[in-house]
Amino acid sequence: MSAAGNVAGQQLNAANQYAGMGTGIETGIGNQKQNTQQYITNTGTGIESAADQNAVNRASNLYGIRQGNEQYAENTGFNQNLATQDRLSNSALQGANMRVNQQNAGLGYFAGQQGMANQNVNSGLNRSGQLYGTQSGAMNQVTGNKVQQDNSTRNATSNLVGSILGAGSNIASKFIKP
Repeated sequence: MSAAGNVAGQQLNAANQYAGMGTGIETGIGNQKQNTQQYITNTGTGIESAADQNAVNRASNLYGIRQGNEQYAENTGFNQNLATQDRLSNSALQGANMRVNQQNAGLGYFAGQQGMANQNVNSGLNRSGQLYGTQSGAMNQVTGNKVQQDNSTRNATSNLVGSILGAGSNIASKFIKP
């Protein structure tokens, strides 16, 4: 049995060795698969992280570009509107100034008319005063002439009466003697 036991022992030994080798190989393959998977995971994670970081950077850049474009559009629109509003404001100011100037010219015209009316009234009053003075002087002269005429008439009448009486007295004295 020894040769048969020896062969059986060698077969057992070979089977154990084969089994150990298979287990070792399977373990090695498993470890290799695990290492490969870990490499793929680490590499994939790095690639994913880099892709995510690139996407974040791209999104951030696009956001900055969009913000810049929107700000530029707002500023451009604001500045265009500012110029439009300035032109409208200047037009309104010019229109208002024209109205004020026209009103001032109208007020100046009416003030001039009022001044002329006052001047005409004053001139008329002065003429009335002069006319009154002239009329008063003429009336005084007429009155004076009338008084002189009345005095002359009265004197003439008195003289006539005196002459008549004197003549009558002379005649009477001739007829009547005392």
